[in-house]
Amino acid sequence: GCACPMAAVRLTVGAAAAGYILWKGWQSLDVPACEEGEGLTVFKWFFSPPARLVHVTTLLSKAPATFHEIDLSLGQQLQWWFLRVNPAHQVPACVEGGQFMAESRDLARHIFEKYNTDPANDHWYPRDPARRRAVDEWMDWSKP
Repeated sequence: GCACPMAAVRLTVGAAAAGYILWKGWQSLDVPACEEGEGLTVFKWFFSPPARLVHVTTLLSKAPATFHEIDLSLGQQLQWWFLRVNPAHQVPACVEGGQFMAESRDLARHIFEKYNTDPANDHWYPRDPARRRAVDEWMDWSKP
């Protein structure tokens, strides 16, 4: 490390300035979203299997949704506004009614529970508690 006492001062001032900019900027971040009451805004990347799960679930359940492609290969998940959507910088992520949500399996459950009205889709996420439990166990096999 540097023995110069000014190095610590510069680091502290720099960290404080960065913290202030983050805090101030957080309040003014514009997040692309649906108009209130129009459903979900889904942030996805085509090459992400978890994002494809949410995309297909949204289409199957006929949920009203707007899709935004976030290209991870270009680092678009690191954009300032995306911090509000998912501070972990991951897709998929959703905004619904001002609420931010992430984690593909939880999103798929939420979408089917709220939007699916077609009994023909019951085999994807059954309403019967015993059958649903089996699907939940299968979906959660890799969750910590």
